[in-house]
Amino acid sequence: MAPLSARSPKLGQALRMAERDGLHDLTLEGTLIHIDRVKAGRSYFSGRHRLPGMNVQVLASPAGRGQGSWLLEPSPPGGAGRDGYGELGREEDRSFSIDRTHRVGGYCEYDAMIATPEDTTRFRDVSSVMGHGYCFTYVHGLTSEEVVTRLGGGLEEFTPMTLEELSGVAYSRHDGKNMLFGVVVVGDWALLVEPLGSLGVTEEIIVPLSAGTRLVSQYYRDIMYMDYFYWIEDGKIRFGYMNQDGYSHWINDGEIQLKFPYPERYSEEMPDELAGTMERIDSVYPEFPYPHEGPAFLLAECLTGITLTPQLLEESIYLCGGLNPG
Repeated sequence: MAPLSARSPKLGQALRMAERDGLHDLTLEGTLIHIDRVKAGRSYFSGRHRLPGMNVQVLASPAGRGQGSWLLEPSPPGGAGRDGYGELGREEDRSFSIDRTHRVGGYCEYDAMIATPEDTTRFRDVSSVMGHGYCFTYVHGLTSEEVVTRLGGGLEEFTPMTLEELSGVAYSRHDGKNMLFGVVVVGDWALLVEPLGSLGVTEEIIVPLSAGTRLVSQYYRDIMYMDYFYWIEDGKIRFGYMNQDGYSHWINDGEIQLKFPYPERYSEEMPDELAGTMERIDSVYPEFPYPHEGPAFLLAECLTGITLTPQLLEESIYLCGGLNPG
């Protein structure tokens, strides 16, 4: 890969070359090249394909060959989205348009455009409000007090706090033992917010918490891009994303398929409710980014009807306290 990288431009450089040569219509095509680096680390692991690899992209004029064709610098899975395609948003006076063909495993999908700013900015805004890590858990039909009781907390030990106050306490006391969270009712849902916490993705806790109802949770920690996602119905896991393993199910040719090798952990019922959202994610994010970069929020919105915004998080008053599983 090193010799290839040395001879290949980044996307921004290739776009400037194209503009210099008077090319206004370009096609971006890419594929994941498998590499024999099983222990290379998370940055070389494709969560969607569940294998190590490198992304290689080709930017080409309609002719496709010769002048106006560039093999871009290889990058780890998802890396192009941060280091390459992001440059598109910084080109304010572009005089060209880009169509995109994404090639994976021998088939091609066409996308008219990459993610628009409004598709991603709001997710970055929510993440920036939460800092280095967060967990959001949605439980349908319960009050804040009922959630605390189900989790085994003492209501007399929980007090009202703003998000700023909750985050301050969470960061000052973070030791991996005391599970500090805040809970607020949003519509028909109880929303648990954990700065740096992981209560919402601890199966021993959330499976019983989902008894008789629906639970959805999303977790992100900026250490090694750790992502988790759960959809649980009355104690049965319907859908998930596991760090390193990828999505439990995904849609292919219009049909949702189980991707995990251990189906006994999941409900036999396919998560068909997510089909439209999966197709939307494939369309808006053809490079399969980490869930916290957008997909997890879209999946949670589909399942709960709640759109998380910085205003919702910062203006709510939470019932806050901690659990000590030890």
